[in-house]
Amino acid sequence: MNAGAPAPIADDPVVVGLSLEPKERNYRFDRGPAVGGLLPVTATRPRETSPGPPGRRPQRGKVATVTEDGYVTAFGKKGQAAVMVRYGGQAKVSHVTSPFRDNVDLAGFQPNNFIDEHVMARWKRLGTRPSTLCTDPEFIRRAYLDSIGTLPTTGKVEAFLKSARPDKRDQLVDELLGLTGDPKTRSARRVVECLLGVEVGRPAGNNRKQTGVGGMWSLSNWIKRSLREKCPLTGFFREIITARGSTLKNGPANFFRISRKPTDLAETTAQVFLGVRIQCARCHHHPYEVYSQSDY
Repeated sequence: MNAGAPAPIADDPVVVGLSLEPKERNYRFDRGPAVGGLLPVTATRPRETSPGPPGRRPQRGKVATVTEDGYVTAFGKKGQAAVMVRYGGQAKVSHVTSPFRDNVDLAGFQPNNFIDEHVMARWKRLGTRPSTLCTDPEFIRRAYLDSIGTLPTTGKVEAFLKSARPDKRDQLVDELLGLTGDPKTRSARRVVECLLGVEVGRPAGNNRKQTGVGGMWSLSNWIKRSLREKCPLTGFFREIITARGSTLKNGPANFFRISRKPTDLAETTAQVFLGVRIQCARCHHHPYEVYSQSDY
């Protein structure tokens, strides 16, 4: 400040990475009410590696606390906490886990897909067991609401409860996903939710105010027509990104009405079309991706 806050010099060293060890640490409480350890951080600059950052803000969470010196203490509550370190535009995360129990028996759980396998691995790390299977009445109610947004009829419920088929739940799911009616309308609704409801902190219902009723129907009808004509995703996305003209006459143009700021539109476009959440890189180096603030 005495120098007048001069601008950065081109040759100034720039932090290009952080090293945070360990990336995940488990704490068990068989030796006392609180255990902990130092969480060392190393900042990497071109041709240079040094301890950093020199200053830390103390944090206290439900599972663990972090002091200004980087000492992490888990004090007995079960669960998992994330410790984020940000320095010089870079960010790293370390997970602190306090298992609910040392050993968990998951022999009775049969995974149906690869997602279940990942969930099982998380249960083992946390030392927790899944909930018991829901009843048939609960299952049919949840299946209908989650898949098509309506309650089952009395006849459907009675038939499902009377069925003795061991695979009746799988059969119900296949039936719901293949219902006749108007599948294009249901698919179009999901696409609209993705396009108009993806922005962080902005519910999909509020985005209808941005497009207006006429724009909403224009976009919905265009999506249903694209699905009916089996428009490839490349063509579907191209029509949205290159859309111009009246939002009442040109449905895909409504995509640009949901984001008034270029930054919001860039974040929405990256998430919808590329599957990349770049919002984190607005303030710091993305902790889970390769994008930095300069990339943003």
